[in-house]
Amino acid sequence: MRPHRLITIPPSHYCEKARWALQRQGVAFVEEGHAPVFQIPHALWAGGRKTVPVLVRADGTVHNDSSAIVAFADSHVAPDRQLDFAPQDAEAAAFEARCNAKFGPHSRRLSYDALLAEPEPMLPYLLPALPRLERALMRPMLPISRFLIRRLMQITPDSVARSRSICEDIFAEAAARLKDGRTYLRGERFSSLDLTFCALAAVLVLPKEYGSPMPGIDELPAPWRALVEHFRALPAGAWVLKVYERQRQCQPAEV
Repeated sequence: MRPHRLITIPPSHYCEKARWALQRQGVAFVEEGHAPVFQIPHALWAGGRKTVPVLVRADGTVHNDSSAIVAFADSHVAPDRQLDFAPQDAEAAAFEARCNAKFGPHSRRLSYDALLAEPEPMLPYLLPALPRLERALMRPMLPISRFLIRRLMQITPDSVARSRSICEDIFAEAAARLKDGRTYLRGERFSSLDLTFCALAAVLVLPKEYGSPMPGIDELPAPWRALVEHFRALPAGAWVLKVYERQRQCQPAEV
């Protein structure tokens, strides 16, 4: 039987969310990484949308949403090991929904704005994960890719300022949930809410355990480094780094 196939942009935080869930729950898969913009035809050809992650299961079933992939991963383990539990916790479920629908797009815009300003530090980490043709085209196509990404994500000074404010509000909301001393956002058990928030926040704090290779903070241009240092210094940012150190032990999938 063919293996499950996860189509990604390797550094993408939504792809990290899916990858982390599959690895944590012991679901074997092969990761097929593509460069931003280049992923579009591959995702569509697989039966998904333009966006990734897309999971093509061994039986041909396609999941084109990170939360659906988390649910599929959970179906492989006993209830006491599942990430998505306690559905009666409406407040936590609402926060997780906001993370997926609101926080994720804004943290993505903020991180891409920093990355696109000076992308060279990222290339040595991204290129090895790409197919040969994309590796060859990546540098020559970089000016066009940067332009298209900025258009597609509506990256402007005003939108970036709005995204930063929203990300800081979400970080504050997470910190408020943790203020009573609980270990995780729902209590003492690691959940889909923790995985979702941490994965979607990770592009702003760059934990070394991230599931796709990323530059170290000392390698970043000054504006990008200042952004990461700012979010790392927030209570929720420091907590994300601790959760990654404690919970993100799986090795990246084979590419």
